[in-house]
Amino acid sequence: MRTYSEMRDLCEQIYQDTGNAVAGTVEWDYWIEEGLKKFSTYRPHLVDVIFKLESRFGDDVTGTSDKLTDSVKAQFLATDATDEKVVHNISQNTYAVVLAQDSTSIYSISKDIFSANEAYRIYNKRCTNNRQIFIGDFPA
Repeated sequence: MRTYSEMRDLCEQIYQDTGNAVAGTVEWDYWIEEGLKKFSTYRPHLVDVIFKLESRFGDDVTGTSDKLTDSVKAQFLATDATDEKVVHNISQNTYAVVLAQDSTSIYSISKDIFSANEAYRIYNKRCTNNRQIFIGDFPA
């Protein structure tokens, strides 16, 4: 696989213009870009990316300050804090971000948004409903 500068040098060699007498590097860059655009219409390159949609929900059973406790479902994962999952209090329509997993049934969250027996939903990073995805962390 060639780097871009190696590809440009190869084009200059093929056209016997390594000294850039006929076309300068700006012109070579323009024509290489145009050629790649045209080629991509003949043979498109598609990259499949799988996005995971968050769908967990439940009830906070204790209403502890800056915590979300759901001992009934015990569905919390350690990776939720690093994924910056958003917790939505359905009853009060307030939001917080997961900071840490204390156990499979307790999260530390960024705000005190829960009283006892209030319903919650968990969403993807920076999302406010379960029909959204955050593409800011799109893989390179």
